[in-house]
Amino acid sequence: LSVYDMFGLLSAGGKLVILQDSISKEASFWEKLTEMYHVTVWNSVPALFDMYLTALSPEISIQQLRLVLLSGDWIDMSLPERFHEKSPSGKFVGLGGATEASIWSNYFEVDEIKPEWKSIPYGKPLTNQKFRVMTENGEECPDLEAGELWIGGLGLADSYCNEPELTNQHFIMQDGERWYKTGDMGCFHEDGMIEFLGRKDQQVKVSGFRIELGEVESALLQASGVQSAVA
Repeated sequence: LSVYDMFGLLSAGGKLVILQDSISKEASFWEKLTEMYHVTVWNSVPALFDMYLTALSPEISIQQLRLVLLSGDWIDMSLPERFHEKSPSGKFVGLGGATEASIWSNYFEVDEIKPEWKSIPYGKPLTNQKFRVMTENGEECPDLEAGELWIGGLGLADSYCNEPELTNQHFIMQDGERWYKTGDMGCFHEDGMIEFLGRKDQQVKVSGFRIELGEVESALLQASGVQSAVA
């Protein structure tokens, strides 16, 4: 997950500001670091950027923050406007995808929030990557019809290590191309924009980590005095 974070910046002659564990969730320290090191690019899950904006002192300017990259979870609809109030010329980009397809496969730069949106769009495929929206029977969904998101292109992993059954379940050949079945739901709009519609299964994302609701229930059942649990 951190290949782009580290080597993307370093290969372009950039500098990294890496948080110590003791302050990794302490937003009050982050404004001091972004100011001290003149941070220009932010890359995190949305919840951490929300914490950062919330903790910012009113007099602090973050106009040097020219690019914000958020991925790994739903992006709160208020975040782009809150960012642009502090950095009017800054770019706000939402990204998505799967670890099995080189982490990021789609992007959307948010200039404005349209009143008809229910969420910030997933956007369009990145260069050398592609998406399909498919039915349970493996047929293409028409525009505006929900289906499973499949990812194709150069970024696909070869397999799950030592997991042939899981590999065959998620990586398939169709029409002469390999595709990864993400388990995510979405739909295409007429303009080619993808809308993300959540998961097929019971997975949720917490701070960018995939968690099965069954794992939450299992942990609750280990607590003394708990007889049954539902997440």
